[in-house]
Amino acid sequence: TSADRFADGDGFLRQRGRLMTIQREAGDLVPTHLYAAGFNFSRGRVVKDVPYDGSLRQLFFGEELTMALRLYLEGYNLYAPSESVL
Repeated sequence: TSADRFADGDGFLRQRGRLMTIQREAGDLVPTHLYAAGFNFSRGRVVKDVPYDGSLRQLFFGEELTMALRLYLEGYNLYAPSESVL
């Protein structure tokens, strides 16, 4: 899995990046179960279909895991680029 561990002290699940072992063509999309709040692109409709959870006010660390799960449950697929975009 991509979950590395639960953090000491705060109890949050930590994620980590990994290098892909399967070579893909440039431009291919890679199915993923992770969501990056600072690097996501979609049609604006997704905000109406799956708005941020209003009961989680002031949540910064951990929002991405909850959003990924909620997107999945609403039928959205998540993808990552097959190569570094930096």
